[in-house]
Amino acid sequence: MRVYLVATCLTITMILISGCQIDKKTDNTPFALDQMYRHSASYQIMMDIYNHQFSTWPRPSKNYFVPGSFGRTHILEWNKENADTLVLLHGAMGNVMLWGEDCIKQLNKTFHLIAIETIGDNVGLSEPKYWPIKRDSLKIWFLELLDSMNIYKVNLSGFSFGEWIALDFASNHPERVNKLMLIGASGFATPKKSFMLKMLYLTLQNSDKSLRKAFSLLHNPKYQPKEDNFVYFKTVFHNCRQVPQYPRRFRPEELKKIVVPTVVIIGKDECFFNVNKAEKWIKQNIKNSMVIMLEGAGHFIQIERPATVCSIIDNFNNQKKPLQ
Repeated sequence: MRVYLVATCLTITMILISGCQIDKKTDNTPFALDQMYRHSASYQIMMDIYNHQFSTWPRPSKNYFVPGSFGRTHILEWNKENADTLVLLHGAMGNVMLWGEDCIKQLNKTFHLIAIETIGDNVGLSEPKYWPIKRDSLKIWFLELLDSMNIYKVNLSGFSFGEWIALDFASNHPERVNKLMLIGASGFATPKKSFMLKMLYLTLQNSDKSLRKAFSLLHNPKYQPKEDNFVYFKTVFHNCRQVPQYPRRFRPEELKKIVVPTVVIIGKDECFFNVNKAEKWIKQNIKNSMVIMLEGAGHFIQIERPATVCSIIDNFNNQKKPLQ
């Protein structure tokens, strides 16, 4: 039994690391709640914790849904008059709260924010028509969404898998992007196999201690996450079925299509990727780009270092000259 379990874990991990070939299929599985959630009560548990934790956040100016061929997408806007618009894409297995309350508050001082909850991500409020939403469908979904919102050219910021979606969109539709302000190394390096195995081992133990250890690996070793954030992480793990959407590294010919000013903020304690390889890949393949490495920051840079991240984004947005 133990040998079988280990072999199964290794197989699953290698599928995840390889980038997952799931996206080669078509979106043809009608959506049902039990596809996305582990138990009959899981959906309500996730909605309760979403509403409870979001209740302390600054109230958005608008909170609405945009219908489309992939389903209803949940949008939150924090309006600021006469400010540039910044569109936010969160990471996988998350929602707008992955940006962190402090980051949203600070970005809203200088931007009109539009936070989009990825379609089919089962910890947000967006409702898919089909599930899972395949990785290669996300750029089509995002283009359709921008058209529905009458947004032609976008300032775009993405974190983790949201960064990957932003890169994929910018590579395929460079004419629709004004500036890219990215957080993390997603899409610029392959995930570390050793880290993925460690995370799989810890989560399979499914104890409070092992999940807390897995959660801590996502942060800078000296950072103390809020207990509410861990509770959220644990609740997601216990109630949501995960879709393996671990991002592949973009090929040089794809990245070279991105000609807009691009800043990439990476924590030096990033756990998923080799940050030095990611930095080299960016500089080699995105001409009009700059990379900023932050000390004392892990995967969740915008939560650990919100003031620094928001300052970088604001300054970059105000920079008028080409980077190179």
